Amino acid sequence: MAAMPFESSLVVLTMTGTQLKTMFNHGISKFTWYNDPEGSFLQVSGMRVVYDFTKPNTSRTETLEILCAKCSIPRYESVVSNKTYRIVTTSFIANGGDGFTFDTDVKKTMKTEGRMDVEVFTEYVRKMSPIKTPEEGRVIMLNNSRPDDSDSGGLYPNSLRI
Repeated sequence: MAAMPFESSLVVLTMTGTQLKTMFNHGISKFTWYNDPEGSFLQVSGMRVVYDFTKPNTSRTETLEILCAKCSIPRYESVVSNKTYRIVTTSFIANGGDGFTFDTDVKKTMKTEGRMDVEVFTEYVRKMSPIKTPEEGRVIMLNNSRPDDSDSGGLYPNSLRI
């Protein structure tokens, strides 16, 4: 699978809202429209993020919301700085891949789930096929024009919604 060339185990981390926002800021800090991506751009599910490219590289995350896991009717809630969140990521990211770093208190919470990302993804595709993907507004980029000479495809000028 070219889209997932590395097999990585799934990992659960517990972190504060501030640490989560720092993670997203790192993921977008080197984003470019050109065909030489750094690879640290986070793909998300159960979250919504708005990035503002008028801000410095290390603070582009304008808003960050997470799907309420305990709500009877699913809804997104703003990430609160001092609240604690459990997230699932890959062992690659959790162990510092693509330059991600985590405080010692976050590293101590790391629990490997024992399943590989490709295995879980393949299982999901088989179960949910055919997959219909509406525009969900999970990632919104503001004030980020795609240069005319980039080969990133036909993305929207000045903003992007995924």
